[in-house]
Amino acid sequence: MLPLIRTSGFFFRLGLGLALVAAPSIGATGQSSVLARQVLAQQVLVKASVPTQVRRGYTQLSSGQVDAAIATFQQAIQQFPRSIEAKLGLAIAYRRAGRDQASWDAYQAVLQQEPDNRLALKTVGLLGGFRPEWQQPGIDALTRFLALEPRDTEAQGQRALLYGYQGRFGEAIADYEAVFQGGNPSPDILLGAAQIYTYSGDFSRGLDLFNRYRASGGAL
Repeated sequence: MLPLIRTSGFFFRLGLGLALVAAPSIGATGQSSVLARQVLAQQVLVKASVPTQVRRGYTQLSSGQVDAAIATFQQAIQQFPRSIEAKLGLAIAYRRAGRDQASWDAYQAVLQQEPDNRLALKTVGLLGGFRPEWQQPGIDALTRFLALEPRDTEAQGQRALLYGYQGRFGEAIADYEAVFQGGNPSPDILLGAAQIYTYSGDFSRGLDLFNRYRASGGAL
């Protein structure tokens, strides 16, 4: 059973895979599964107080009508400009449509209104891997997220990857070591760590992590 996180009248079913987008090191299969979790995360139990139009947008999104969902959420935001549910729905729909810049901007709008929104913080952190100028805001978002969810190894692994992209290898490795101490890291984390340890000059550790990634079923 996935934990329930309440956000302004919605109960989101999240494994805090959440509405995630994959970092560039994650392959196409990983991105597909992440986006599938994004839809699953929005199979919500909606209170009657949530506007019908917003609920319709999530229904469209879950059935794959992404363009229709975007239009519905845009209209809902015009009618209900303080609706976090509508703003989150629009951000997710943009991501589903592959409109990364629009999704980034939509998540920023969520955080301007609700700075500790876990869904937005974690997704901004994941989007941070897509463009160099998004790396530092992604790190900042994940740092705030980890203050709220310190046991989330997926978020810590993503922050480590962003640190590595910036050449901040000491901080990256500290995050990765914390993840490894906490249990079995996911294949995506192993692959990211293998790259960063290698870039840092620790080739032996990098090779070990590549081998662990392959042993877990991952393909290079």
